[in-house]
Amino acid sequence: MLLAVLGIYGVLAYSVSLRTQEFGIRIALGSSRKALTRLVLLDASRPMAEGIALGLLGVALATRWVRSLLYETSPVDPWAIG
Repeated sequence: MLLAVLGIYGVLAYSVSLRTQEFGIRIALGSSRKALTRLVLLDASRPMAEGIALGLLGVALATRWVRSLLYETSPVDPWAIG
């Protein structure tokens, strides 16, 4: 989870660094920090939502596959996973 968060942070920071001139122009034209923050977060939310959806789909498929391999054990049993 930490690796995923660091990866998202890195990509977002890189994306923002590429757009500094655009942000400067927006500030010069009267945009607020709140509006810029909202713009960045909205741009980042779509790939994050797609990644979450694909991850949940992968978990659902993996759970079905693992369920077929287990005998008298739940695929979400924390003791068995540990």
